[in-house]
Amino acid sequence: MLSSDQVLIQFGTNLVLCQVYDLIHEYLYQSVFKQFQCMEKYYLKEPIKLEVLISLALNNPQSEYAEGIHLPKNDLIELYTKKLIEKADILNDYYSI
Repeated sequence: MLSSDQVLIQFGTNLVLCQVYDLIHEYLYQSVFKQFQCMEKYYLKEPIKLEVLISLALNNPQSEYAEGIHLPKNDLIELYTKKLIEKADILNDYYSI
């Protein structure tokens, strides 16, 4: 018996049982990723330092950063900056950053 979070999809002569949430999640992920690829490049007059961007991200309430639980902000900023610099080639290949 199907529940409200399942759907049957016919593919040729087969019926495929799918979870609606997982199906929608994957579709939206692919859709957003495709739109992201088509974005135009934006150039800044002056480059922004990675440390400033990471700091802004950590200060955003949606980051759910908690001082008692996570590493100190300065340590995280240093760690993330090093990681991004290490992955610069990959980021450039995929996103032209």
